[in-house]
Amino acid sequence: SATHTHTHTHTHIYTHIRTHTHTHTHICTQTHTHIHIHTHIYTHTNTHIYIYIYTCAHTYTRTHSCIHTRIHTCTRMHTYTDTYIYIHHDEIW
Repeated sequence: SATHTHTHTHTHIYTHIRTHTHTHTHICTQTHTHIHIHTHIYTHTNTHIYIYIYTCAHTYTRTHSCIHTRIHTCTRMHTYTDTYIYIHHDEIW
């Protein structure tokens, strides 16, 4: 009687690709108000003393709107490798 051994190897490769797209939109509105007060004192000396006071108020109003859009694309690739080994024993009489 003789024993015959047969070995079979099977390899399976599975590849999975997943793509995810994320979009983030941010709207920022900023209002900046600046008040500047400038005081100027002018003195003139002659026969009389004149004092002039100038008060100037400036108001600056700025509205800043910005839209930020971020597009994030993530691609993941998973590769699975499965290896099967079959061993067959065949007995030959």
